[in-house]
Amino acid sequence: AVAERLVKWQAERPEQTARWETAQLPNAAARETWKDAGVKTVQWVARGSENCPYCKKLDGAEREIETPFVA
Repeated sequence: AVAERLVKWQAERPEQTARWETAQLPNAAARETWKDAGVKTVQWVARGSENCPYCKKLDGAEREIETPFVA
């Protein structure tokens, strides 16, 4: 079972990592731009009706720009 899991992981993990990093880059660039512009806090905004319960719960929450919403 472990060997099968490792084979699956080797096949799927690079694509998952690439998707994750591709999504993170624009967010990181935006955050750095906001910091350079003097923004001190950010607010979570859940728009639309197709948000997960976790995102809906965070809607409206504010954090200092260096503090993650999710640890």
